[in-house]
Amino acid sequence: MFDTMVESTSQVKDAGRRSAFFAVTFIIWVVGFTGLVIWQVWTYAAELSQSANDVTLLAPPPPPPPPPPPPPAATTSVPQTKAPVIDDTFTAPKEVPKEIKEIPKQAQLRSRVGDAGASDAAGMVGGVPGGVPGGVPGGVPGGVPGSTGDAAPPPPPDPPKEAQVPSGPVRKSEGVLKGNAINRVQPDYPAVAKSARIQGAVVVEIVIDEQGQVISARPVSGPALLQQAAVSAARRWTFKPTILNGQPVKVSGAITFNFVLN
Repeated sequence: MFDTMVESTSQVKDAGRRSAFFAVTFIIWVVGFTGLVIWQVWTYAAELSQSANDVTLLAPPPPPPPPPPPPPAATTSVPQTKAPVIDDTFTAPKEVPKEIKEIPKQAQLRSRVGDAGASDAAGMVGGVPGGVPGGVPGGVPGGVPGSTGDAAPPPPPDPPKEAQVPSGPVRKSEGVLKGNAINRVQPDYPAVAKSARIQGAVVVEIVIDEQGQVISARPVSGPALLQQAAVSAARRWTFKPTILNGQPVKVSGAITFNFVLN
């Protein structure tokens, strides 16, 4: 009896151990399989998100729509007048006329100038066939309306006036005077000025006649002891005659003499 009881207890324990092992194993397999499925779904969604981002970065956005066209400018309709059509073509007659009447010259003139100017051309005494309405008697065909006809020609232009020569001397600069000088005379240094140790520049105003000779000289500035020597030297200068409008003229200007002690 005890042997049977021992065996029954051990069998019950073995059966419980197997059930627990099976249950734990099943739970482990269920948890592992569920985790694998969740991991695959999460990884696939991440790959889709990454590919969507790549596509978004690579594909440029669509261009904006073009602006609407400007409204048409309002144009004012200007009524156009049609010029009258004049049939000036020659139409050959179907039958040969038996008599040909000569058209008077007065009618020919009216047909050329038109109805508007026919009265003027026809009423003008001495007019020329083919002339222009508003012409004068004695004109030529194709003349200009309003012309003077046999009017006197305009007077000839006045002859050019002769160039006037100035009465007074012409003012020249010092550089021009020295450039036209033929003979230059240097002034003598006065002994009194040397002993007094006086030096400086003396400006002399001169007037030159038509032949280039100095006819007037006067001091303008400078030391008083040196002015007379400068005036005496300036009077002995000679120049080229100055020609203005084909005639020699008088010239005025200033010359500077520098007195320097050695």
